[in-house]
Amino acid sequence: MAAGRDELITGMVLAGGASQRMQRVVSDKGLLPWQGKPMVHYVLERLRPQVDQVVINANRHIAEYQKLGVPVWTDERDADWEDFPGPLAGMLTGLRQCTTPWLVTAPCDAPLLHPQLVRRLYEGALHNNARIAFACTTSDSQPDQCKDHPVFALLHRSLESQLYHYLQAGERKVQHWMMQQAYTRVCFDDDKLAFMVNINTKAGFADFCELTHTMYPL
Repeated sequence: MAAGRDELITGMVLAGGASQRMQRVVSDKGLLPWQGKPMVHYVLERLRPQVDQVVINANRHIAEYQKLGVPVWTDERDADWEDFPGPLAGMLTGLRQCTTPWLVTAPCDAPLLHPQLVRRLYEGALHNNARIAFACTTSDSQPDQCKDHPVFALLHRSLESQLYHYLQAGERKVQHWMMQQAYTRVCFDDDKLAFMVNINTKAGFADFCELTHTMYPL
């Protein structure tokens, strides 16, 4: 158990999406090479010391993800759901399969994951008596406005039923569901680059590589 908290937390890297806009590059964003290794490798390395167990949520290329040496959990979907209901399906899988009171999630294309993500989300949840805490940053151009990052989230396991019924109703919007629960935002303005997740196109990936090349050289 990490110092500073008295409850166990499972960490899940979300790699279960279809990555449709990236298919011409690779069919799974987590497997894109960055600094010589798959991006998901760096997410795992940064998340692992912050949690008590780390897993990957993936629905394709299972064997490739298993090579990373952590459990791979596939989405548990009802037969009438679409193939890839999005990040909420991965969160539901995590809430169903984890044996810890809390689940923290991070996307597979965030190799610069904040080193204090879990601690600060957990403290925010406890301080505000919330069952969900997600990250946010303020806008550089509009400092009075907040940019939310709901896939960087801490969720209490008791939310499983509410999330299942939300998905069963055909809903898929992550933040819309979260804001129906007891939630809180946690600001991470000290390291906004850690939440730069815009790797949905070839151009976006190229921009990310160019930006981080000088900051994180091989």
